[in-house]
Amino acid sequence: MICKGLAAALIAAGAALAAATAGQPAAPAVTPGAVALLLTRSDPAIIGTLRAALLQRDPSVRVVAARAAAVLPGAELVNDLIGALAREQDDHVATELTRDLLLLGGVSAIAVVEPQVRRRGGGTALAFGQWLARMQPQRFIQLLPDLTELDGAGADGLADIVAMASWQHDDLRDELFRRWMSIAPERGWRALLDQTFGPPVD
Repeated sequence: MICKGLAAALIAAGAALAAATAGQPAAPAVTPGAVALLLTRSDPAIIGTLRAALLQRDPSVRVVAARAAAVLPGAELVNDLIGALAREQDDHVATELTRDLLLLGGVSAIAVVEPQVRRRGGGTALAFGQWLARMQPQRFIQLLPDLTELDGAGADGLADIVAMASWQHDDLRDELFRRWMSIAPERGWRALLDQTFGPPVD
């Protein structure tokens, strides 16, 4: 009798709750645009909203939340971005998180980012390589062999980064080219020549 009475009470409570909320509009879905608009506000509540957006199922929402977190004044969400990168399964989102952590932390972020890049490869490897090529060119030269071996990095993508580094750091051009020539995968050297001097003319 007690079990039957408890079950009846739970059913009645559920019915009452459903009736009470039936006329209320559903909570609006979180969209990338809504997350981007948070940057127009200045109240502290946006920190919690962005923190929740980093956990959304929609990867496009997570991408925008990561970028928004990176451009906020201060660095209140750095630990959230670190956790997000560690659990992220989508390569596009992980690539954005890699860029954002390097933007926020600079050299100090390498210790966090590099292990994730080595584990994931793909777009994170290219994002890491781009940052190194701009900000730490000697370290980029040192790590080029490792980057070429990561899954999904791609000869063309890395060749583009080598070419970019040679333009930005003219004093290192010869060293960059020698390093790339010694390790370039198939098509890698041709891709660099095309980027630097243009494709061959028929």
